[in-house]
Amino acid sequence: MTTPTSLRAAAAALLLSVTAAGCSPPPPAPTRLAVSTLLTVCGGVIPPPGQPWCRTSPTSREVEVRSGRDVVATGTTDASGRLVLGVPPGRLTVSVPDANPYEECDTVTVSAVAEATTAVTQTCTILAP
Repeated sequence: MTTPTSLRAAAAALLLSVTAAGCSPPPPAPTRLAVSTLLTVCGGVIPPPGQPWCRTSPTSREVEVRSGRDVVATGTTDASGRLVLGVPPGRLTVSVPDANPYEECDTVTVSAVAEATTAVTQTCTILAP
């Protein structure tokens, strides 16, 4: 048999749990890197007058993000050279682990800000004869 006191206690417990759930702070926003990868080709066929000797365009690449010696994220940019990765906040390096021997790819150091998206551009260059 249920008594009025036990019903009141159950209702108070339910109210308290609903109130506590509604007052909890929202989860923190993720920390992310918005990576862009570019390929610059310099040389090759002599360009027409007025055209640049080097040409840069977005490219799809595998990228690796490290914190010190630890790999914290990897991924492949899309055809437009873009990728968003979840990472821990702090000082990180972005590189291309599968670069060809004839490419000069930079390793970019970036400070990922907690609960924000930080943009970073990684470029590989080909110096054609």
